[in-house]
Amino acid sequence: MADMRRISCEIEFFKWFEMTCKIDNQIESLQVIINKWYTTSNKVVESITPPLEGINIPIAGTVIKASPFKEKSDKSAAFVTSADIDRVVEQNNYSNQILHVISRQIEDTKPIISRKPTPTSTSSNLLRLILKDLRLKESFNSPMGS
Repeated sequence: MADMRRISCEIEFFKWFEMTCKIDNQIESLQVIINKWYTTSNKVVESITPPLEGINIPIAGTVIKASPFKEKSDKSAAFVTSADIDRVVEQNNYSNQILHVISRQIEDTKPIISRKPTPTSTSSNLLRLILKDLRLKESFNSPMGS
C-alpha cells in the first residue's frame, strides 16, 4: 500500500486480486449428503434433512420414533401421562437427528474452508498494470504542446 502511494498508482482491488491470487482445486464449499429417511407411514424419502413428518430411525438393531410436531394427548387433563412424555421424547429424537445432520454437514466443510488462496507468480502482469497506469497519468499531466 505504501508503494502504491509513493508512486501515486491506484489499482482496483478485484483486478489486483485476480492477478495475484489463485485458489487451486476450487470445489463446492458444501458437500451435500443425501439420506434415506423412513417415515412412520412406510414411505422412503431421500433428502438432506429429515421430512417434516414422523420418521423411524434404525439404531443398533432397534427402531427409534422421531416426530417434529406433537401435541398433548388430552389437552383438558390436568396431569401428564406417559403418552405425553413419549411425545416429548419423539420430538427430542427428531431434534437430535436434525442436529446430527447439521453437524455432519459442518464437519464435511471444515477442510475446504481452511484452505487458503495461494499466491501465483503474476508479479510481471501486476508490474505491467502499474506501469500502464503511470503512463496514463503522465499523459494526462503533460502539457499539450510537448
